[in-house]
Amino acid sequence: MKLFPGGFAGEKFPALTGVRAIAAYLVFLHHYTPFASAMPTPLRDFLSECHVGVTLFYVLSGFLITYNYWDRAQQGLTKSFWIQYMGRRIARIYPLYLFLLALTFLRPSLLGLGDAPSLAELLLNVTLLKGFFSVFAFTGIAPSWSLTIEETFYLLAPFIFVLVRKFGYVFVQVLLYGIGGLLLLVGSMSRFYGFFDSFHFVVLYTFFGRSFEFLIGVALARTLLTRPKVFAPSGKVSLTLLGVLGCTLVVYCLSVLRIGNTMGLYHPIGMALNNVVLPITTCVLFQGLISESTMVSRMLSSRFFVFLGRASYSFYLVHYGFIPLLVILPRLTISNDILRLGVLFLLVNVVSAFLFLSVEHPANQVIRREVELFVRTKSSITGEKIGIFRRYRLVLAGASATILLIWCGVHFGWFRSAPDVGGRPAQVAGGRSLSVVSLTPSSASGSNQTFSIKISYSESVTDVGIYLLVNNQSMSANGCQVVYNRAMNIIWLVADDGNTWLPSGAVGAGSVSSNAQCMVAPAESSVSKTGDILTLNLKLTFKPAFLGQKNIYVMAADQRGNSSGWQQLGTWTN
Repeated sequence: MKLFPGGFAGEKFPALTGVRAIAAYLVFLHHYTPFASAMPTPLRDFLSECHVGVTLFYVLSGFLITYNYWDRAQQGLTKSFWIQYMGRRIARIYPLYLFLLALTFLRPSLLGLGDAPSLAELLLNVTLLKGFFSVFAFTGIAPSWSLTIEETFYLLAPFIFVLVRKFGYVFVQVLLYGIGGLLLLVGSMSRFYGFFDSFHFVVLYTFFGRSFEFLIGVALARTLLTRPKVFAPSGKVSLTLLGVLGCTLVVYCLSVLRIGNTMGLYHPIGMALNNVVLPITTCVLFQGLISESTMVSRMLSSRFFVFLGRASYSFYLVHYGFIPLLVILPRLTISNDILRLGVLFLLVNVVSAFLFLSVEHPANQVIRREVELFVRTKSSITGEKIGIFRRYRLVLAGASATILLIWCGVHFGWFRSAPDVGGRPAQVAGGRSLSVVSLTPSSASGSNQTFSIKISYSESVTDVGIYLLVNNQSMSANGCQVVYNRAMNIIWLVADDGNTWLPSGAVGAGSVSSNAQCMVAPAESSVSKTGDILTLNLKLTFKPAFLGQKNIYVMAADQRGNSSGWQQLGTWTN
């Protein structure tokens, strides 16, 4: 097997392929920088807004799909076109995604960590419909919420091309925003498992809210196809430099808009910067990379960066899943958290390169060859043979799906009766069933203590977290706050500043983490679940300087902002 499969001489836009690696690495920084407590706060806030890598992916998707399929779509959306078009999209997205999704959902059996998925969660993740529901958007492989947006664009792109040609970009953009508004109206009224349930969710996490990022990529590609002279180097100003500076300025502005751990993305100005201004600066950058020969374009066009770009999808899916968080990170005993994250970055690159070479690329090639062969030979096959062929595949697929569902039903206990709540989860604390049951002991003293925290949550909630805070008041700064994430089975300790999360550890395996007030020992902690009751036994050691009587606060919360709220359940005296 060649290290760089496929040969890169055929790359139409090698620098843009290299950009994909940069985009994936930016998302890595966004997810892991908050844990780098040794990093200066302004720099940490800046790098924490590097979720902008997702925008680079979206603009690039709009550009490449348009460049490759605009002319063919204008010739007619025939059956052969759809078979070839969607076959290639499936080959690109699904093989590696389903492989990693299977490992993720088998994690409770393989590692004994986390909860088994519900049937709805499995089906929505497999079909990538999960991104339409805020309750399920971040289940399974957490970063894959963005794949729902990509898949929506793939399905709508040929129709968008036709509408753009007839009515123009403004009409299409208004139409897409209008559809998003109608879905928001329906979702806010139905509140069905978070289906388009809030303005923030629709704007930031659905295709209709992010459609401008794709549409401006469409415009850039169409300009290249119809007016290539626009891309001739002017020599007056470097578009590459201008694009880099523009994107950097947007990230800086987002970091200024941050409030604590809340991203600047959630500020109204931040939404406009991320969804409108950033795509424009990204287009300027892409035009520069295509038309100019600069040090940046030459670096991104190198074989090394093109390979990293090709493996970027693997990196994106792997980087914030159970492999780095539960397998790699707990085994890195490096005390310097910046160096620790650097080593993690290198190891995730190795894992993603291996997955690209062994799973993603071979499966992609096989599926594409089958699709091309089917399209070429379809005309020579009689109607009767096509019918037999289709029925054979339908029976095979149905049998496989039935066996899989039966096995999963037995294995994961899906045949239990569902709660009778009218088609939605019991609505407590913002529409989700979340409540704190008890804290034991409720009154304690001494330097060492194991607290037992019990919370109750519905079967549909998979992203629940437990927060425990020991301090004079319900403030994280200069206190002992511990966060437990059920989906990843990981414990974090919050640093003295109340914002930074210190290096994590898996329950039953992680190393000790400490701030000026206390130490948490994940290896000496445990977790169990009986029915709807989750019990976390948390081992804490309080430092001598943390003197006096403190209050103990507990909260249950999920990733969508629903929570029980802080509840004072006890006191502790050192």
